[in-house]
Amino acid sequence: MIRTSARDQLRAYLESKGVASGIHYPVPIHLQDAYREYCPGEAPLLPVTERVTGEILSLPIYPELGLDELDYICDCVRKFAGSMSGEARSTV
Repeated sequence: MIRTSARDQLRAYLESKGVASGIHYPVPIHLQDAYREYCPGEAPLLPVTERVTGEILSLPIYPELGLDELDYICDCVRKFAGSMSGEARSTV
């Protein structure tokens, strides 16, 4: 999993390069229906958690992932980061 303020753009870029990605935690646990009674109040209850939820992206990782594939994924992320301007680049 990586974190970037340009998550949706990175995800689209990776998809265009044939790299799958996922958003496995789209809603923070304290905002899910099953837990709302334990965290009453108005958002943002946990502002950092709520911000990070919109920035995390899961990259492929599994035992059969070859080194060439891993290098390709890393190269794609680097190229995307290199195409971004100053401050945005530092968050990839």
